[in-house]
Amino acid sequence: MQCSFQEKEALADIFAQVKDVDEQIFDDILEILRKEKLKIALVYSNDFSSEKK
Repeated sequence: MQCSFQEKEALADIFAQVKDVDEQIFDDILEILRKEKLKIALVYSNDFSSEKK
């Protein structure tokens, strides 16, 4: 398949945008997991404190 320079440039732009979206989604997922881990740790800590009394 022969592509013109403009077509190749357009494809490169599309792939760059997709890559940025993937990185943004990955960052969002990591942030959610960090928050969930903190919530789980707090619940565990509260449960442990309640049992200790």
